[in-house]
Amino acid sequence: MSNEIDYVQLDNFYARQRAALYLAGINVGGLVPGEGVASNVMVICPPPTSQDSMLRRPAMGSDGRTLRSLMALAGLYGAGDDGDGVANCWLTNVIKYRMPGARNLTSMERNLIQPFLKAEWEAVGRPNIIVTIGKSTYESVLHSRVANAPFAPGEPMRCLNYAGGDAWIVPMMHPRMGVSLERYRDQIEQHWLDLGAWLAAGDGGRLVAGDWVTDDPAS
Repeated sequence: MSNEIDYVQLDNFYARQRAALYLAGINVGGLVPGEGVASNVMVICPPPTSQDSMLRRPAMGSDGRTLRSLMALAGLYGAGDDGDGVANCWLTNVIKYRMPGARNLTSMERNLIQPFLKAEWEAVGRPNIIVTIGKSTYESVLHSRVANAPFAPGEPMRCLNYAGGDAWIVPMMHPRMGVSLERYRDQIEQHWLDLGAWLAAGDGGRLVAGDWVTDDPAS
């Protein structure tokens, strides 16, 4: 994995994604770029909220604040030099612009943005552990594998890609599930604690991702 983030490549991909959405007739809001550091972990959130769009940072609304506290349980979020919180991984939204009505992505839109997720993944060093937040985000990342890889929250799934490389997908429940339904709260927190222990043990770090995780060689 590369030790550097290619911000020029990221800027180009943001512009290309905006153009593709415009051509598809999707009137999206402002850009919300990803943030964090080069790492073997990439955390992918649902589409930006109004707070994300206003502050131009991912996971800044009430659900996002809960997510950041959960990431801290796994050692993926901490205090920066200026006292502000900082991701110890690459933190990003599944799409870089706010969707109309703050809705989830349709199947067509998931197919549209999947190549852009690949471009971002490559620009941040091809991290071999991809943590997806919520089922819709999980389906956006594994659009061609959903039928064969059931959503199993908190369980790292080893995925082979068409180039023969390996990666891990770790699907997590949406933080709102723990906020609105108390019975899920302890379970969600335990998933993140387990992820932190798994990362500390180096289980995921032994893998080297050779290419984007997909069954579809055309994607």
